[in-house]
Amino acid sequence: MPSEKEVDPYTLLTKREKEVLWLIVSELNTEEISNKLLITKSTVVSHRKNMLNKLDAKNTAGLIRKCYHHGILYLDADKNTQLIDDLE
Repeated sequence: MPSEKEVDPYTLLTKREKEVLWLIVSELNTEEISNKLLITKSTVVSHRKNMLNKLDAKNTAGLIRKCYHHGILYLDADKNTQLIDDLE
């Protein structure tokens, strides 16, 4: 039986989820993210849960690991974390 074509996990994330992801990587907590994006804390939690489900991660640490693994996040030459959107 032919295997299903793998979906690029990066394309699964919405623009807002990518914004939340970047702020998580930047070490902001839920309240700080909600204040920065002008959304409720429960919306931040929902975005995080959606990303966990989309990338099949068990927790935030697993989410970050999978984002590096799938190339959604990368380290630049100076070992600074970058989001793939920063390349465009």
